Amino acid sequence: MLFMKTILLSMFLFAGLYGYAQTPTIGYTYDAGGNRTSRYVVSIGSHVSAFNGSSEQPVAQVNEGLQTISIYPNPTNGIFAIGIANLDKSKENYLVLYDMQGKQLKRQLIIAERTSVDITWNSVGMYLLDIYLGGVSSHWKIVKQ
Repeated sequence: MLFMKTILLSMFLFAGLYGYAQTPTIGYTYDAGGNRTSRYVVSIGSHVSAFNGSSEQPVAQVNEGLQTISIYPNPTNGIFAIGIANLDKSKENYLVLYDMQGKQLKRQLIIAERTSVDITWNSVGMYLLDIYLGGVSSHWKIVKQ
């Protein structure tokens, strides 16, 4: 009887975690004045492998006008990539990484269509990433395993 309860509980737990992992995230973009300019849905892929510098499929992708932002892998073991198709290099483009308490951990210029971000020095957990492309921002959650 105890064995059956354990199996049944395990099945419900696994089904709940699987459903949670497939839940899309809703995000918003803002202009330099803090006004919300758009709403988007980010679907997170279920298969993520370690970033090795090759061309991997993004697990989070959103279109920002003519630009497409891709972040992969997420969750990460410490190094993740940000790909921005059609990056306008004439504008100010940068990223800011925060911990969950709002402390700024890193600010990095984005000067190429592919940028690597290294957070191996920080502890396991969730981080907030803001990407600013010519005054328009998008907000992301990064999970470090």
